[in-house]
Amino acid sequence: MIAIGGSIGNGLFVVSGSALANGGPAALIFNFIITGFMLFNVAMTLGELSVAFPVSGSFASHSSRFLDRSWGFAMGWNYAMNWLIALPIELTSAGLIINYWTKSVNIAVWITILLVTLLIINLFGVRGYGDIEFFISIIKVIAVIGFIILGIVLVFGGGPNHEYIGGKYWHDPGPFAHGFKGVCSVFVTAAYAFSGTELVGLAAAETANPRKTIPRATKQVFWRILIFYIASLTLIGFLVPYTDSRLLNKCNANASSTSDTSASPFVIAIDEARIKILPSIFNAVILCAVLSVGNSSVYGASRTLCALAENGHAPKILAYIDHINGSYVDAHDGCLVKFGNTYFLYGTVYGKCHQSTTICDGVCGYLNNTFALYTSADLVNWTLISNNVVPEVTKDNNHTNYWMPNVGYNSRTRQYVMIYWSSRYGFQNSLVALAVSSTPFGPFENVPPLVMQGGKVISSTTGLFIDDDNTAYVRYNTRDAPLRHVIERLSPDWMTSTGQFSIIFEKQDYPWFEGGGVFKRKGIYYTMLGADCCFCQWGADARTFVSTDPLGNWTYIDQLNYCADGKAPPDHVSGMTVNPCSINDPYGTNFTVPAQQFNVATLPISSEETLYMYYGERFRSSKDGIKGHDFQAWIPIEFTENDSPKPMKFYDNFTINIQEVYSTESF
Repeated sequence: MIAIGGSIGNGLFVVSGSALANGGPAALIFNFIITGFMLFNVAMTLGELSVAFPVSGSFASHSSRFLDRSWGFAMGWNYAMNWLIALPIELTSAGLIINYWTKSVNIAVWITILLVTLLIINLFGVRGYGDIEFFISIIKVIAVIGFIILGIVLVFGGGPNHEYIGGKYWHDPGPFAHGFKGVCSVFVTAAYAFSGTELVGLAAAETANPRKTIPRATKQVFWRILIFYIASLTLIGFLVPYTDSRLLNKCNANASSTSDTSASPFVIAIDEARIKILPSIFNAVILCAVLSVGNSSVYGASRTLCALAENGHAPKILAYIDHINGSYVDAHDGCLVKFGNTYFLYGTVYGKCHQSTTICDGVCGYLNNTFALYTSADLVNWTLISNNVVPEVTKDNNHTNYWMPNVGYNSRTRQYVMIYWSSRYGFQNSLVALAVSSTPFGPFENVPPLVMQGGKVISSTTGLFIDDDNTAYVRYNTRDAPLRHVIERLSPDWMTSTGQFSIIFEKQDYPWFEGGGVFKRKGIYYTMLGADCCFCQWGADARTFVSTDPLGNWTYIDQLNYCADGKAPPDHVSGMTVNPCSINDPYGTNFTVPAQQFNVATLPISSEETLYMYYGERFRSSKDGIKGHDFQAWIPIEFTENDSPKPMKFYDNFTINIQEVYSTESF
């Protein structure tokens, strides 16, 4: 609805009268069609970019990314200033419109009341802006449709005076006014009337599932142009002569001012038909339209200034957002990666529970899972892109488990590859599934699964590691006897196994078979193994192994995730006590991170620094008991001066200084 009626405002209802007076009815329609055609192409392009890159600042950020930072700087400030100037103009216009009914109150009072109201609305974020725009858009759409119906009736002589108008005003005074100069002047008016359409793209960064909503909104721009602009203005050309002195006309010294709604060609047409009360109703509609533009001014200026600050183009204080705890996301047991200048979080959305699959408290819920994708520019504020990024997993999953999606970019094949764990009717039929996409936003399409050579029965944990030379490895676990942790090399296209693998660790009847994080730092490869403790709250270990070659020998170096008090209960399945405390604690403190099923993210945060982030699930941490509302533990892995990883310390919060480094990677 916002896409349909969002930009219908003063430009259509009032300023279009200036276009009629300066160009005539033929120039009015011709220019609005040409401008509308250009706008439609811009809207479609912006829609595609906003879906692929739903970032704060929209087209200003896109300009910095794809053209030049100076271009983004200029466009961003120009756009912000446009809305900052528009706001007081619209508030003044609104105050003058109210004077249509009463002049006993000073206009400054109305301006103050309206300004405070708009600020309060925008304190509720995109939801406040969207709700108000939705209802005002309904009013505007109903008003325009009503006028179109009324206009058709009046043209054919159905008004109170029963006068047939037809094409009278196209003959006298004629289709054009002021010649070629008048035709050219209408272009400016038409461009102004269409302004605000781009706000759909600006809202993409705060829209839930923009991949679904933004295309739908941008496609509706065509109907708005055709019906609400072209149709209504065509009727205006039949109903109002361009010589009417009440129209806005820079060539007419006696013409109405820009803030006088009696200059509206819509109101003039109704007045000429001698219909009572309706002019007042239409003035109320115009007031709503002006307030809508004011609302958009606050929203557009604030979002653009915030994006400029985030990109280093404005004072940092303008980037402050009051969501200090970030956004809650429902994406678990997945991966956190950075593509281009955007962080991507892929994870599992737990489905409904089947009691027949319940192994222990908490396992129930793997069935009917889907995969979600969130994006962020700062690792704090996240936008839901899709809660079903691999649509095929929902086709036949009543008896199938899906979880742990890991995504990487293959620069050779120029496609994004997802691996995930999948089983049908139990662990004995599990496999490493594959899905591909041309963009990191999906949708990902399934391709034949991988056939791993390091073990027959793939366990419930998989991970994807990509080396500096674009060689991909799958880190997985097997339930063969003995228990085995394996890293296996994939073919150059990542679609098959090369058959080359290395056994990281194996031991009979051992509970540590979870975790899939592999990362590389200063030429050393690291991987961490966790315990199968059926969603334990006390932590699932981080037994760390290192190697100089992914397919070489792996050496155990340390347990980096100590238990809290040495009283961890026995594992529900094996009966073994897991996550024992270290007797010799060289750091003299408690290091427990209460999380399980972890991964490790390798995140460049500057041109010279990379962050290695442990993250895992804090099961049973939600107050409502809903698994999808459980928290996650994100902990930076710290290293000693000798480049050895330190035992992890749990933080309730921490600060990362991310220096924006613009990537030339396109997707």
